[in-house]
Amino acid sequence: MEKLFVEVIGVLSAEGFVKLQRVMQDGTKIRANAADDSFRRRETLAEHLEQARVKRLEAAVAQIQQLEASSGEEARVSSSDPEARRMKQPDGGFAPSYNVQTTTAAVGKAIVSLNVTQAGNDFKQLTPAIDRVQRTLESKPEQAVVDGGYISQENILDTHTNGVEWIGPAMNKDAKAAQGYARTGVKPEFYADRFGFDAAENCYYCPQGMRLNYQGKTKSELVVIHKYQARAADCAGCACKTDCCPKNEKTGRSVQRSEYQQEINDFQQRMATPERQEIYRQRSEVAETPHLWMKAKFGLRQFHVRGLVKAGQEALWAALTSNIVLLVRNRRQVSHA
Repeated sequence: MEKLFVEVIGVLSAEGFVKLQRVMQDGTKIRANAADDSFRRRETLAEHLEQARVKRLEAAVAQIQQLEASSGEEARVSSSDPEARRMKQPDGGFAPSYNVQTTTAAVGKAIVSLNVTQAGNDFKQLTPAIDRVQRTLESKPEQAVVDGGYISQENILDTHTNGVEWIGPAMNKDAKAAQGYARTGVKPEFYADRFGFDAAENCYYCPQGMRLNYQGKTKSELVVIHKYQARAADCAGCACKTDCCPKNEKTGRSVQRSEYQQEINDFQQRMATPERQEIYRQRSEVAETPHLWMKAKFGLRQFHVRGLVKAGQEALWAALTSNIVLLVRNRRQVSHA
C-alpha cells in the first residue's frame, strides 16, 4: 500500500497537479479504539495477568515498562490498546489517541507523507517528516511551513542544516517571561525590556536607576543565558519593590539576557518579512484540509483497529483515498477545460 501511495503521488506530480517545492506540516489527534477508562497502572495489569494470560495485557505491561523507563514516573496504559496514549483533544479533554502527522504539498494539496505517532505534541515531528519525504519520494522540499506546535530552537537548527527553509510564526521570546511576571506580581513597567543594558560595563540598570551586576551564565547547545541581579539592600529600600519584585524576600531583582545562535536570529528576522508572513497565512487552508477530509468525508474520527502499526495502515488508506479523489477531480477538470 505504501508503494501505491508513492506511485499516486508520482502520477499527480508527473501530470502537473502537485509540486513538492513547498510543503505544509501538521498533526491531528485521532481517537484510538479504546475506552477512556481502560487506562491502568502496572500493578492493576499485573493482577489481571495473574488471573488470565492475555496477550493484550502482556503488551500493556511492556508498554508501561517502556514509559516508566523513559520518564522515571508511574505511568498508565490502556488495557484494550496498549500503544495508544492519552492526548489532549480540541475540546480541552483527554482521550486515548494517536497523533497523525501529514505533510501536504502547498501546490496541489496532496498528502505526500504520513506517519502515526504516540507523541502528544508536534515538537519532534518535523525533521522525521522531511526525512520521510526525501526517502520515499527521492525529493526534498525547499520550504516546510508549520504552525507554532513545531516551534523550537532545535527544529530551527535542524532545518537549517538539512537545507530546508522552515517557515512558521516567529518565536515569542517574551511570552514565557510575561507568564512568569503575572504569577509573581511584576507590573508591566518593570518587565525586563524596561531595564537598560550597558554593554561597556556588562550590567543592567532598572527603571529606578539601580544597578544589576553580572552573576554568570548558563550555556546549552542552543542558547547562552546571562544573569544579572541587583543587591538585596537596594531593592529592599526601593519604593517600587511591590511593583518590581514583590516576592523577592532575600534577594534583589534579577533579569536575564539570552544570546541565541545566529541561525535562530536569522529565522526571527526572516519570519518578520511580508513575503514569509504571506506564505505562513496560507498554511491552515493547505495543512488542515487533509485532516478535515479524513474526519468529515471518510469518518476517521476514531480508528477501527488497535495498535500503532494497524492505526498507521488505516490512516494511510485514508490518505491514499484522498489523493486518488484529488487525481480524479484534477483529470476531470482538465478534460472539461
